[in-house]
Amino acid sequence: MILFYEKKAETVRLVHGTQVTHRFPIHTHHTLIVGMVLRGQRTIVLRNKILWVQPGDLFVIRPDEPHFCCSDQPGGHDYWALSFSQKSNAHDLRVETAAYGIHTKVIRNPLLFQEALDLAALWVASPQSQRFLRDAGRFLNALFIDSMRPTGIADNAGIARYAPFPNPIQKIKIHIEQHTAEAMRMHDLARKCGLSPFYLTRLFREQIGLPPHAYLIQERIKQSQQLLKRGVAPVEAACETGFADQSHFNRFFKKHTGITPGQYADTVL
Repeated sequence: MILFYEKKAETVRLVHGTQVTHRFPIHTHHTLIVGMVLRGQRTIVLRNKILWVQPGDLFVIRPDEPHFCCSDQPGGHDYWALSFSQKSNAHDLRVETAAYGIHTKVIRNPLLFQEALDLAALWVASPQSQRFLRDAGRFLNALFIDSMRPTGIADNAGIARYAPFPNPIQKIKIHIEQHTAEAMRMHDLARKCGLSPFYLTRLFREQIGLPPHAYLIQERIKQSQQLLKRGVAPVEAACETGFADQSHFNRFFKKHTGITPGQYADTVL
């Protein structure tokens, strides 16, 4: 079971998964993800390496880092994950600076792990409190400092810091994010940036980590989550985000989140 703890105006989201065996497809986040595995093992597959996250480990995934996740153990795995929006810049919570200064990695640090658990518990109790924002800011700062240390970090080597996306790819990426409900053909996208459809697909995949159509589906799912969070019915959310029908929407939503749109709407606080 996967539960999404989030409120309409929150820029920090909390996800709690128990006995999760779902294999999430390759995707990216616009947020900084900090997760904690409580039981079982989580496997995170990046472009150039595999991370195995054990109980007591933290895992950190930078914004725009393409990856997919799974758990092949019987009974799956249990985890908490905090999702920090880069808009979370109130008070001591400076996410944008931390997000791109931290590598995607596994951290084996009992003190940081306990701090992350305490932060998750505090979010459930009082997500908008001054104390939460202060403690979250201190935690991100400690995470950033720990990432600079040569010891105490597992699976940190070999993860590149990405340069800004080339202008044509950034243009198409933004276009997809701003027009998720529209039907998109590769020839039309290619004309917008002056590239051939083949070269656009190749370059987009190299830079973003997945092809344009897969990125469009991902963004449609993200947009639909925002609609469901506001109380929009699943059938209306499907229509407003460009899915052909409810069945099509349900299938892709569960593939990307591990639960159905109705289950997601029921779990959002």
